[in-house]
Amino acid sequence: MIGIAGCVDNLGEGSSDTVPEDTEGSSDDVDEDYSRAEGTTMVEVDVDAGFEGEVVLEAECRGKQFKIDSGEEFGVRREEDAESCSFEISIDGEKAYEGSVGGSDRYQAEVTVNGEIKSAVDTI
Repeated sequence: MIGIAGCVDNLGEGSSDTVPEDTEGSSDDVDEDYSRAEGTTMVEVDVDAGFEGEVVLEAECRGKQFKIDSGEEFGVRREEDAESCSFEISIDGEKAYEGSVGGSDRYQAEVTVNGEIKSAVDTI
């Protein structure tokens, strides 16, 4: 895993247009059991390698859109303890999911080979 400036991690091999060039640190020193601590993932999207469409995650808390390629996993990390974030996932240009995570939540989604979203929100 590579820490990225702006607290966004690109956890898979991806295209350079989805990853800022400045990198910092590793998340190995973060206690994943404390899910609202700075540096922990609050939104994570995993796209099946067989999916041939376009997946975009728009994170309001970062003011950015991130294209996630097939076979990639992408996460938005907290910049401070208990940070919250509203977000939207679009598939092939259409809104497929809209939500937010609170200070102790973690949203995880998988985009299936058929372009469907399987998701879960974990709360401490």
